[in-house]
Amino acid sequence: MKTHLTNIISLAVLFIALFLNNHPARAELEIDIATPATSPNETDNDNAKTDATKATEAKEDVARFKNGDSLHGTLLSFSPENGMVWQSPEAKNEIVFKPANLRKIQLASAANLAKPEQDVIFLTNGDEIYGNIVTLNADTLILKTPFAGRLTIARPMIESITPGSGADSDSYSGPTSIDDWKVSKQNGRNGGTPTVVDGVMTLPRYTSASRDMNLQPSSSISFNFETLGSSQFQLHFCSSSSKVNARKSNYNLSISQNYIYLQRSLNGSNQNLGNVRIRKFGNGKGTVTILFNSKEKGITMLANGKMVKQWTDAQFPVVGKYVSFYNQSSGVLKISKIQVGKWNGKVPGSKPKIDTKKDTIAFINDDKVTGQLKSMDAKLAVFETEYAPLKVPITRIKRISLASESRGRARRNNADARFVFTKGGHVTLNVSKIVDGKIVGESENFGEATFKLKAFKTVKLNIYND
Repeated sequence: MKTHLTNIISLAVLFIALFLNNHPARAELEIDIATPATSPNETDNDNAKTDATKATEAKEDVARFKNGDSLHGTLLSFSPENGMVWQSPEAKNEIVFKPANLRKIQLASAANLAKPEQDVIFLTNGDEIYGNIVTLNADTLILKTPFAGRLTIARPMIESITPGSGADSDSYSGPTSIDDWKVSKQNGRNGGTPTVVDGVMTLPRYTSASRDMNLQPSSSISFNFETLGSSQFQLHFCSSSSKVNARKSNYNLSISQNYIYLQRSLNGSNQNLGNVRIRKFGNGKGTVTILFNSKEKGITMLANGKMVKQWTDAQFPVVGKYVSFYNQSSGVLKISKIQVGKWNGKVPGSKPKIDTKKDTIAFINDDKVTGQLKSMDAKLAVFETEYAPLKVPITRIKRISLASESRGRARRNNADARFVFTKGGHVTLNVSKIVDGKIVGESENFGEATFKLKAFKTVKLNIYND
């Protein structure tokens, strides 16, 4: 009966989609290239998985319509003239949808092509592109990218540059084996045996896992989590001990479905630094990123890539290098995609504030000089100041901001689409077509180019409507 009802619903969705195809309406089209947040081998709590997660695991695309309906299948091609060509398992022939009828399409082919050593280029129209600088002169910047080959970007279209030497660099990526972690049962409770399978660490109830992560004064900690059953756990960082209840020096971030709390322990005394209500983890899973800088005495938390809270602690106790996960509930905690490394001070998704009549170099020690950027390559920047010319190693540069008075801005086109990278940032293209895993388009920033579709997680059309 359930299977029969599901088939009826699927056919109803198909008929609605076909109806919409012949009755156009204005809508924004978003194409999301989904990245699995959990291991394909995980089978627990399968009923709680979203359609996007199930589709990704099944390697299916999902078309979502403006009325809330959805249809599984495969995106075959797209063009502004011909619309979107779709193959559905419920239909014998290909279906063509007009872009105005669709809200979102989720794809299962995303891949993060970004590397820590790559440079980030901020453009005047808000685009953010990463790659490796080959050369820069008075007119153009040549950027070698992993998704579009070499791009020749007009210098007036560049707002700022963050060299790869200032990017995050991972000192740990895992988990790979439970043997790499110090595990313990809290308060003598026995909830089961911790494991690491296919990059997912499973912690039974009241169990902790700790590891020396060699934390630096400015570090980034990121991980995915999923809770099965009762949902509450703690992340301990900057810890002087692998024991989560040692009450030495550390920070303790408590996470539940509705609230997060940050507490600092120092020399045996605890202090609550503040809490915030959160709804992003209502389904018991998500991505957490902690960014901290002991010099600035600041701690920032991101939930699912969005900043939710910033704390300032005048007694910032960076005295330990341990990171610990503690499942303090009666359910099961799964941790995956742990990335720990040096932080470059840039909050993902944020944009440097720039308003200067001269080019400016910000050094990694926070010194700044103004003048004119004459040239640049992968190793050296030639910078002319009022007092003397400078040849600056790229490894010493945190950011270069180009003079506002010399900037231009790409004009808007009706066929522009915004392609969001899996790592964050985006590029705007006047799209000609999407076919065979490639995007063909052009921009006044760099001319005609062909991009790999798998580099992106989201594609938005009709971006200038409203």
